[in-house]
Amino acid sequence: MAPIRTYTDWNKRPSDAEEQKEPFRKYFFICEGSNTEVWYFRKLIDMRKKLGIHPLIDIRLMEKTGKDTYLSNPKALIEFAEKQKNIVKNKFDSKHDKMIIVFDTDIYKNKPDKFKEIYEMGRENNILAITNPRQVISEKLFRKL
Repeated sequence: MAPIRTYTDWNKRPSDAEEQKEPFRKYFFICEGSNTEVWYFRKLIDMRKKLGIHPLIDIRLMEKTGKDTYLSNPKALIEFAEKQKNIVKNKFDSKHDKMIIVFDTDIYKNKPDKFKEIYEMGRENNILAITNPRQVISEKLFRKL
């Protein structure tokens, strides 16, 4: 598996005199795209203090590299996220931390059954951040999810 780049501001301290604390919870974001979504989450990390995000919450954007750079199929992203949880270097604590997988539903247009399958697969152990979910599924099915 290719290495993954992690973007976070967790290790930044105002001064060396200030004690470094461990985060209460880490949120790991893996995005389908490598441009727009990545920019959004980098900005979120950069503006965390201004937005009032609790200082003991660590937000990490995990950017895919190497052969994984263009990984975008939601099923493959979910499998990729599960592998990342088991990499010791990532320090993912399944009791406290959350993996968020961000993807668009445009490939599921007119395929609500496939979307439901991916949704069920992904939500078991992760948080799914789905863009345009109503574009793909009926209002009735959306309420059930």
